[in-house]
Amino acid sequence: MKRFCAVASLLVMLCGCGKKNETLDEALRFRDRLLGGSGCSFDAEITADYGDEVQCFSLSLSADAKGDATFLVTEPEAIRGISGTIKQTGAAFTFDDAIVAFPMLADGQIAPVAAPWIVLNSLRCGYISSAGREGEATRLTLLDSFEDETLMIDVWFDEQWIPVRGEILYKDVKILTLLLENFIIV
Repeated sequence: MKRFCAVASLLVMLCGCGKKNETLDEALRFRDRLLGGSGCSFDAEITADYGDEVQCFSLSLSADAKGDATFLVTEPEAIRGISGTIKQTGAAFTFDDAIVAFPMLADGQIAPVAAPWIVLNSLRCGYISSAGREGEATRLTLLDSFEDETLMIDVWFDEQWIPVRGEILYKDVKILTLLLENFIIV
């Protein structure tokens, strides 16, 4: 009987390995659309979690076909109008008489304003470590190297495969949360 159970368990596991992961296929189709388009744009409400405090702000981001992005901070009023560019090779920020009081995260490696670009870059080329359903949403977990550490990026999609939420974890701690709206691939 033990031998039968062991063989039956092995067969079930092998059958599962051969089963096509439809969610992963959908994720790869989304990536193909993203990479095949001429760019994308979206709005993001960002929460940076420093452990002892959180800071929130909103921005609009537009990216070209290479993933290079421009952004404009829309909220809060005190920093509205700050704009910048983010590329694989670095970032530049532009503002007049505004002081951005967002300390760096991930041991001083990540500016919170870069969070939407990090999510976008991970969707474009990060390693998809898992894909599955969570209630009505689909969740992708992506791994992306950043400096010497690996970031884990979770992205939730609605029924039409539009990203609606993202989380960035560094050393297994959630440091950034993003609520995404108006995501359009052009």
